[in-house]
Amino acid sequence: MGAARICLDANLPLSKEVIHMANYLGTSRAETIGLLVIVWSWFAQNTDDGEADLGVQQLADALGISNMVFYGMAKFGMLKIDGGVMKLLMWDRIAGEKKKEINKAKESYDNMPLFSRRCESGIDEAISKIQEAWNSIPGVVKIKNWSDKRITALRARLKDEKWLPNAIKAMEIIKSGKTPFLTGDNDRKWVANIDWFLRPDSVMRVLEGYYASGTTSPGQRHPGQQRDW
Repeated sequence: MGAARICLDANLPLSKEVIHMANYLGTSRAETIGLLVIVWSWFAQNTDDGEADLGVQQLADALGISNMVFYGMAKFGMLKIDGGVMKLLMWDRIAGEKKKEINKAKESYDNMPLFSRRCESGIDEAISKIQEAWNSIPGVVKIKNWSDKRITALRARLKDEKWLPNAIKAMEIIKSGKTPFLTGDNDRKWVANIDWFLRPDSVMRVLEGYYASGTTSPGQRHPGQQRDW
């Protein structure tokens, strides 16, 4: 889009409007939230009632974002465009304390060290890679959806830049059949799932051969029972 970006790894709600906007703009969910924050912040800082006597292109140029952001907001009921006047229809949701929360979120991002800024598009890419690789492994529980708990766990793992490439290697090992314990060849017929894989030590244990054929005795506690996570 060639637009300015704020990619927030924040616990902001993913409303239907945000999801529709992301699909409309072709952006990730958090990049979409970031674009909305830019608009919300401007209205919060420059208006008292969420109404601005500015044209779409004029404000888009001033904020450094695509005019499609405003047309998308209008399309999905967040903004009313009437000639040279724009009215933020979500004003009641961002007024008062909500304005402070939005400004705080933007300030938090602006003050964050560059290496710590993690755009959600990176999360989306990691999810895509992991799901494709994991679901190609015979015998494991396939991924059908990504819950908030799973995404939170993934974010934690991605703080280590080596985790994702190591995870891909670990999944290749499991797929090769060298870890039958993880695909049901154990006394409890336990089968690995993505929740187990996203635990802090799972990838490293696979890489170190902890579950290699012949290393796990029938009576050994299986990964799903471990409490040292």
